Amino acid sequence: VHHKYEELTAETCELGTITYDDPNYESYGELVCLLNVFVVFALLLLSRVPRSTVLFGLSWTITWMMNFMNPAIGVYHRLSETRTSWILTDYFVVETTTVLGCIIAVLTTLVPGGRLQNLRFMYKDAMALNYSISRVWVDASEYFIQGRSSAMRFQIETTIDSLDSRSSKSLENLEGAWWETFNLGRRGRKRILLDNFRVSSMNIRDMVRVVKDCVVSEDFKSSHGQFWKGMQVQIQDLIEQVSGLMWLCLRSCRDGTIDSTEVELLKSQMASAKSKQLSLVSAFHRVAPHISQDLSDQFTFVYALSFRARK
Repeated sequence: VHHKYEELTAETCELGTITYDDPNYESYGELVCLLNVFVVFALLLLSRVPRSTVLFGLSWTITWMMNFMNPAIGVYHRLSETRTSWILTDYFVVETTTVLGCIIAVLTTLVPGGRLQNLRFMYKDAMALNYSISRVWVDASEYFIQGRSSAMRFQIETTIDSLDSRSSKSLENLEGAWWETFNLGRRGRKRILLDNFRVSSMNIRDMVRVVKDCVVSEDFKSSHGQFWKGMQVQIQDLIEQVSGLMWLCLRSCRDGTIDSTEVELLKSQMASAKSKQLSLVSAFHRVAPHISQDLSDQFTFVYALSFRARK
C-alpha cells in the first residue's frame, strides 16, 4: 500500500482522488458507458427476441458495464503475465458457456426424428387453442338449449379455465421459434401470423369468463325456454359462422402468406358473420324487448357472443 502511495505522489496525485489509466475516460467515459447500455437495450428491443432473452442480455450488459466503471475492478487486460490469465476471468467463462450452450441447443433440434423444433408445434398449439375456444361457445349454447342443470356446466368451466395454460404453452413455442426463424423468410412470417392469431383469439378471454359465470349460475327458471326457442337458430348460426371464420384465419396463417384469394375469402366470411350478428340482434329485440332479471344470464351470454363476433 505504501508503494502505491509513493506512485501516486510521483504522479502528482492527491490522496483520495481517482486516477484513470485512460485520461479520456474522465472527460466522457461515463457518457460512453451510458450510451453503450442504451444501444444494447435498443438492439434487443428492435430484434423482438423473447422477453427472457432481453432480461438475460441486459443483466450481463449492466453487470459488465458496472464492473468496467468500478475503479476497484475495471477490465482485466494484462495478458502477458500468464497464458491462462484470460481463461480464468468471468468474461471468458460466460462467453464460452453461452456460445457452447447455443450450439448444443441448435444441434439437438437437428437430431433426426427428434421433433424438437418449436416450429413443429406452433400450428398444433394454435389448433388446440382455437378448438377449445370454439367448444366453449358450442357447449355453452347446447347447455342452455337443454334447459336443465347438469354436470355439463363443470366441463365448460374446466375448458374455460384451461385456456390460459394453452395460450401460455403456445407462447413458449412461439418465443422459442424466434431462434429458429429470426422472423425472416416464410417460416418467420408464419411465426408472426400465428402469434397475432394467438393474441387475437385471447382478446375475448374476459368474455369467456363471463360465459362461465352465466353457465354456472343459470337456474333455468322463468321464461328461459321461451327465450331460447326464439333465439336458438340465430345463436347457433352465429356460433358456427364465427367458428368457421376463425378456422379460416388459422389455415391462412399456415404457410406464412395470406394471398389475395384468401383475403377475399376472409372478407366474404366476415360479411357473413356481420349478417348473422344483425340477425341475432333482430331476434333478440323481438323475443326480449324488455330486460328481465330472470333472463340476465341469457342476455349476458348473447352479448358475449355478439362481442366475440365483432372482435
